[in-house]
Amino acid sequence: MQPLSPHSNIYWRHERATGQRRRKKNKTPQRTCNPARYGFLKTSFAPVREDKYPELRNYRQVERAFFDSLKNLAALYEFALPDVAGHPFPLNIAHAYRYAREKVQAMRKDLQLIISHGPKSPATLTTFATYDIGLTLYYVPVRPLYDLLLKPDPHSMVN
Repeated sequence: MQPLSPHSNIYWRHERATGQRRRKKNKTPQRTCNPARYGFLKTSFAPVREDKYPELRNYRQVERAFFDSLKNLAALYEFALPDVAGHPFPLNIAHAYRYAREKVQAMRKDLQLIISHGPKSPATLTTFATYDIGLTLYYVPVRPLYDLLLKPDPHSMVN
């Protein structure tokens, strides 16, 4: 081992750098003064009322309309119907909708599936795709107009 030369520079660190501690303080977890074992018993839940949700009154009609539209959608996109017979009313529709949405999006990524409500049907599955027109302000479908002009007798379509 070589002895240190008298001209070598030795730098001593006199101050501690900010953010460095020798002993880190452990934070103790904050606890409540009383155990909260029965906290859920003190919570009151508002009941689901039929006057607020009129769809709950005729849930059989909603189920029938939904599963009829699901059957049509499954025939169109050729996938099997899900087995949701063991689930109660809202869950059977939710599971069937989730299953159908995954099947439709696996076939075409641009399609989206929603549950729509109309005057004739309380729950219908509807597919839609967003048509991107880019930076143009409007879109005029020219192909149907061209097809109308090619028809020999336009008066027959009006009647």
